[in-house]
Amino acid sequence: MQNPRVGRAFSPDIYVFNLLDLISILVEDFMSPERKEAGRKVLDRVSDAFMALDRDWRFTYVNDEAVKNLRKSKNEILGDKLLEVFPEAENTVFEEKYRYAMENQEVVYFEGYYPPLDSWFSVNVYPSESGISIYFKDVTPRKEDDRRLRNNLERQREARDLLRMVLEDEDPINILHEAARIVSEGLGNEFGGILMLEENGSDLSLTASYGMKEIEMGSSVAIEDSKYLRQLFKDKDPVTVKYSEDEIDNLPDWLRSLDIHSAVQTIIGRYNEPWGVIATGSRRHRSYHDEEIEFVQNIANILGIALDRDNSSKVLESREISAKNTDSEPSGSKN
Repeated sequence: MQNPRVGRAFSPDIYVFNLLDLISILVEDFMSPERKEAGRKVLDRVSDAFMALDRDWRFTYVNDEAVKNLRKSKNEILGDKLLEVFPEAENTVFEEKYRYAMENQEVVYFEGYYPPLDSWFSVNVYPSESGISIYFKDVTPRKEDDRRLRNNLERQREARDLLRMVLEDEDPINILHEAARIVSEGLGNEFGGILMLEENGSDLSLTASYGMKEIEMGSSVAIEDSKYLRQLFKDKDPVTVKYSEDEIDNLPDWLRSLDIHSAVQTIIGRYNEPWGVIATGSRRHRSYHDEEIEFVQNIANILGIALDRDNSSKVLESREISAKNTDSEPSGSKN
């Protein structure tokens, strides 16, 4: 009976290794020990990861690339069963597809995410009477690029919707709450806030928020008390924030209660006449891509258009009315 792997091509998403397929078959099934060793040396030099499991689900071979991707030594893998080495793979797409290939003697291709390694893999599984051969490739960078592209498209849609709200003259406080939501969800953060510059030019007060229901509108922070705010108003460029524990301890009580460790903030309005600040933060220690920072700046620019049309006194009046009615949410806000 023809081995089901021979003559079968990989998915078009990865390379076709017909010669290597043949080598892997010979290594597993037919070669003398000496020639098997020669074949294994070839497999150790290929750019894709390769491993073999027998019908008892024990690892019989892993090449160097597989060891690198799996972040375990050969001694930790060879001779042991799949779920002994990788217990987290139980009931995942990996176990499901491997079992399907073994039981049905069919070639299987799939992509899957493996949380313990925080990685995506494209996987080709080739069955034989002695077990399965598995080629796999780390495709996390491609998946990350795809995710960032989808996120960018969603951010563009949200920015257009916010601009439409501005052009349709919706209540400015509704627009501010919606902007706080958009920047937070767009960056995957838990919190967002719009802070208005007070008349004294040295304090910022919370005017709209997302994820901060327990925080009272009007809560303030002094620019001088935060090195990041000082930097923002000095350089006028968006600032990424990474708070140390000491810096968190020096924040006002209301900000400290949020336990924010990272954030992006930028100025709303003209640089020579700033209206305030838009910020979004997370409890996680994280970094921000350039396109995420640019998105926050774009939302700030849209708010600048809205606030040119509505002076601060009108926004303050709307904020006070909103604060009094704590049972109702501003339309469009998911806070």
